[in-house]
Amino acid sequence: MKEGVLIEPLSGASYVVRDFIPRFVTHENYAESFGVEWTIHSRSQYDQHTGFAVSQERFEKETQWERDLRGEVILEVGSGSGRFTVHALKTGATVVSFDYSRAVEANYASNGSHENLLLVQASVYEMPFRLNSFEKAFCFGVLQHTPDPREAFMSIVRHVKPGGSIVADVYVKNLRTWLLNTKYWVRPLVKPSDPRVLYGALKRYVNLMWPLARLLRKVCSFRTTRVCFRMRMMQRSRSWPTWTRLICCPRSMTNLRRLRRFDAGLRKPG
Repeated sequence: MKEGVLIEPLSGASYVVRDFIPRFVTHENYAESFGVEWTIHSRSQYDQHTGFAVSQERFEKETQWERDLRGEVILEVGSGSGRFTVHALKTGATVVSFDYSRAVEANYASNGSHENLLLVQASVYEMPFRLNSFEKAFCFGVLQHTPDPREAFMSIVRHVKPGGSIVADVYVKNLRTWLLNTKYWVRPLVKPSDPRVLYGALKRYVNLMWPLARLLRKVCSFRTTRVCFRMRMMQRSRSWPTWTRLICCPRSMTNLRRLRRFDAGLRKPG
């Protein structure tokens, strides 16, 4: 159904279906900037677009799930434009995927033709799914952007069957990373901005600083590259997968271990 309305029989609540996607949240919300980002750059992180298997490797290494999951139902929390959705679909499982932002539209444009995909726009705190209904769930790069990461994670737990598998990651955030990561300085200043106005400002910044970043990379090396990274001008060249592994993967694995310890703590009495 491309356009229509879903009506919940008990409460009478109605939800719009627009462009084949059921919408369980309002159009404007705290994730609107992500919707703008991923509708403009809908394919930027897809392996088919970059020519590198970065998303596939991350999905397989972090989940460590079997390649053939036919007959199972997987929940994807925070799909973005669908860079991981495509790899979940390849397992043959039924993938129920959602995002809080309009990025679901970019995901549908890329992956909507798959019969084993159910895609909706919804909130992690009010998922329109039955509790204890999924064998597996994954959530990459999302929890740290929610207002209450712990409650967001617990909401995922409530929707996975007992004995099921949950894989999620979060950014490491401490005094050191806050001081050295300029994004934490800038974010409070730009947060109130209109997403499209902010995107235009960032585009002008990139056009201004990109020649300088390329020059710095030519004249020196690793230390200079770190300076570029602090300037938020990391070079997306053919070496990008290598830099991704150096900068992201060790941190991701640390985050995975932390979540496992967090999960173990939840299981303790009290």
